[in-house]
Amino acid sequence: MVMPKTVTRKQYAIGFGFVILAAIGLFGILPRFGDFGSSLQTLQQATPLVVLAAAGASVLAVFCSALLYMVLSVRRLQYGDTLLVQMSGLLINRVLPAGIGGLGLNYLYLRAHKHSAVQATTVVTLNNSIGFMGHILLALGLVALAPAAFRDVHLSGRLLLVSVLALLVVGLLLIVIWRWRRPQLQALRLVGRYYAKQPQQLVLAVAISFALTLSNVVSLWLCCQALGISLSFLAVFVVFTFGIAVGTATPTPGGLGGTEAALVAALIAQHVSAPLALAVALLYRLVSYWLGLLIGAGATVAVRQRHLLRQS
Repeated sequence: MVMPKTVTRKQYAIGFGFVILAAIGLFGILPRFGDFGSSLQTLQQATPLVVLAAAGASVLAVFCSALLYMVLSVRRLQYGDTLLVQMSGLLINRVLPAGIGGLGLNYLYLRAHKHSAVQATTVVTLNNSIGFMGHILLALGLVALAPAAFRDVHLSGRLLLVSVLALLVVGLLLIVIWRWRRPQLQALRLVGRYYAKQPQQLVLAVAISFALTLSNVVSLWLCCQALGISLSFLAVFVVFTFGIAVGTATPTPGGLGGTEAALVAALIAQHVSAPLALAVALLYRLVSYWLGLLIGAGATVAVRQRHLLRQS
């Protein structure tokens, strides 16, 4: 996996420029999904306490992310510092597309805390792999435990087609990355034996990845509840999965534009009206994207001041 050495001020500036342009384009495209004015009026009627709970669930996912790195780390990490770095990632992942910034940030943090290049790469790779596999296992588990609830989930042919295409794009990107760094695969296998000898770490990591995913899904579910939309938790899980898949395949910072459009389309497939679907998408992205941007900005300043990414 290729890890950038650092994120310069120029890259920040370019990233913010993309965010601004994407946001402008976003608000030019989203009105086509329905009555935009009606969606904005609906947002004003959202239940404040429920919106606050949705924001809290979204932030909880960051705490889970920090704990996941703590468990997978080969060397000892301080939870407070790790949490601060994950919060900083809320900014960097919104400046650089496809989560590239977050990968590089965590790589630099691990390198600064006595991980070799191979160890740091392995931990970051394993973290993202467990997150992906954990999401799939959680989805299968929910369907197995509540098969009747799955009948309330509506999956259109177009929705499934776009989901498959998005996953194919993500898969191709992963293949390109692996082939690019093919000489390191043997070294990664050697480091992987460390985890094979301590399977309890992997089991705990999968459990934490479940909590991380559920925190994000609960946040979206609460956004629906705040606007008076009653959907089953499994239906919201499907909507969230579709939004994440398309957002990851969208070449914009934080999947801006693609994620919103995907969430709206998935909600409409669940028989939610277009104005309400757009209101939910905007509210969820407000508490998960734009709030994260603010939290990440403050955390990034603290990370730089504490030199958490500087190798000794």
